[in-house]
Amino acid sequence: MRRFAIAAASVVVLLILALLAAAQFVNVDRFRPKIQSELETKLKRKVQIGSIRLGVFPPGVRLNDVEIGESPAVPSQQPFARANELYATVAPFSLLRGQPDLKSVRLEKPQIELIRDASGVWNFSSFGSSSDTEHAEHKSSLDELQIDDGQVSVTDLANHQPRTTYDHIDLTLSDFAPGKRLSFKLAAHLTGQGKQLLTAAGKIGPLKPDNLAGAPVDAHISLQEVSLSSARQLGVQAIPEGTDAVASGEADIRTDNGRYKCAGKLKLDKATVKNVQLGFPIDAEYKIDVDPGRSVLSMEAVNLRIGPTPLSVSG
Repeated sequence: MRRFAIAAASVVVLLILALLAAAQFVNVDRFRPKIQSELETKLKRKVQIGSIRLGVFPPGVRLNDVEIGESPAVPSQQPFARANELYATVAPFSLLRGQPDLKSVRLEKPQIELIRDASGVWNFSSFGSSSDTEHAEHKSSLDELQIDDGQVSVTDLANHQPRTTYDHIDLTLSDFAPGKRLSFKLAAHLTGQGKQLLTAAGKIGPLKPDNLAGAPVDAHISLQEVSLSSARQLGVQAIPEGTDAVASGEADIRTDNGRYKCAGKLKLDKATVKNVQLGFPIDAEYKIDVDPGRSVLSMEAVNLRIGPTPLSVSG
């Protein structure tokens, strides 16, 4: 048995070495037009690529100096995304057949431009979409779309907000296809002391370009030592000047007929109000119901503990 295991391991090692050696001699650049066309079909954007190398584990292609174009309907001189490197996995043997079938795409440290036009439509709402739903499900689907340590710049023309840039964003979208409910994982690493980590995971969609805010959501959100001052990096402008705290907690959010239901726990340490330190923590356990259409907030239950003092609120 031991000899058999050693022999099997030796065969696997030899196969790996053979694949690595073969990769050095495969002229993957001859697939450039078809790889570029396949990317454009999947993403519904014009794509420009630099050099191409073959990847072995997992099977795929490594593209350098990638530029993903902006939608013609968006008033911008910048491309939708730039990445020094993009790794795309392919279906087994599709390259050998000369018909590369891309299954997943990973952008390494990309620079991404998100723009909301004056009518309220975001430029990413048409990303990967198609008017021909049945055809799009087959041709435009990706098993996974991943952003690794991205820089995301947001321009909101509808609310006349200036361009704001967020660094160190990780995002994974699974089952990325038009008209489908997709899974997502998001991590935002904010600047400041401590962990400064915001994560979210769950399902969203199907997405509708004219009503992204109304897309069904079922997600779990976590805060790990996120200061309120750092949260302003994410566009949270409702925090008054002179107010700060370090927030940690978890929440479950889901939609129900256009209403948002949220339940979770939150702890605030090192709280400061009007530049005065409170000197004690604030703990909250809550269930709230939000109706954006009527601007109504209902508190099913809110249990607070301000220092040693408990307080319950409902209504």
